[in-house]
Amino acid sequence: MNKKLIAVAVAGVLAAPAVALAQSSVRITGNIKQSIQNMEFPNAAAGRINKSQWRLTDDASRWTIRVNEDLGRGLSAVAIFEQRFAPNTNDNTLSGGETFVGLRHTRLGSLTFGRHEMHYGKNQEKTSSLGGLLQAGHTGMFDYINGTGVGTSRELGSVRYIMPEWRGISMLLAWGSGNPATGNSADMTCFTAACTTAPPQGIQRRKGSFWSIDPEYNNGPIKVGYSYYINHPDLSTTGTAGTYTAASVDMRSDVLYGAYKMGGWSFGLGWNHSKMYNSTTRALQQDRTTVTPSVNYVTGPHAFAVGYTKASKSKNAAGDIANTGADLKSVSYIYSFSKRTTAALTWAYLTNKAASTYQLYTITSYSGKDTAPFAGENQRTYALTVNHKF
Repeated sequence: MNKKLIAVAVAGVLAAPAVALAQSSVRITGNIKQSIQNMEFPNAAAGRINKSQWRLTDDASRWTIRVNEDLGRGLSAVAIFEQRFAPNTNDNTLSGGETFVGLRHTRLGSLTFGRHEMHYGKNQEKTSSLGGLLQAGHTGMFDYINGTGVGTSRELGSVRYIMPEWRGISMLLAWGSGNPATGNSADMTCFTAACTTAPPQGIQRRKGSFWSIDPEYNNGPIKVGYSYYINHPDLSTTGTAGTYTAASVDMRSDVLYGAYKMGGWSFGLGWNHSKMYNSTTRALQQDRTTVTPSVNYVTGPHAFAVGYTKASKSKNAAGDIANTGADLKSVSYIYSFSKRTTAALTWAYLTNKAASTYQLYTITSYSGKDTAPFAGENQRTYALTVNHKF
């Protein structure tokens, strides 16, 4: 009898935490995505040792911890931690994924704090998301000016609000302060190293910040949206010189995007107008427009993705910059073995004008440090990609 009572008591104790945590959940998700890739510079610069190479490439493999706790009355606590890793190099230091904590309400939306994704990747071209080669994705041209990203990082030190969807209408609003590279603010730095000399009258005391807003309509076969991004970095002192210099350039980007679905077909279109200014003088350094039409088709386990991006000639304060501009073409076939596992064949070709240095997406991070193009170099790649989601 005593043994039975003890057994019941132990069972009750062990069951209690399960009851207490019934309204909480922790999920681990992610994917491992690797490509056997050939990378080539068809018109390689004279000093390049080799114009082509076979390599094993990571396509942004990651694992993600997702936390949700029901607090009652429609309110939940939420958190995400995302860790990037590269199985082909045994590199697990590529943390940089989206990571935040905050609150979500069923009627009021979500408010989160941390490192957030926003603005970039709106072009509606689906090569990578369907399972094709990441480097063939058109973000590397659509959201960049000659290899420099405009609003293309997960913003550090940011606050993001997402309104609840209403009849297909949603909106993202985000703000942050400080240097986008560190997520910290330099607004309170001293004018000199010893912090004993007051700044002279009239010195620029700018407080760095960025803003992003993205209203979107997505209902039935129609999706259309606009994304706005502006970034003014902190200005930091040079100390003994007693003058302020720009930590980075000022950036502004406006993106219009849309898609239409019809059966297994999806037709996308993105337009990006981005500018970069000297943070101190406000002189225009780069101004260019990109357009990306794309077509995707899915039937059973088969999927096809075709994309094209055209980057216009760049401008600066003096006018058009000669011999700038580029275009990117890509074709991908993806086969789904299951809902979690795909294999894909992808081809992409990027053509630079003589003074342009556009590059395939992430080739200087995931594919290796030696593949940044010199001015006028074209890039061609084809790959076999295997992706498994968990």
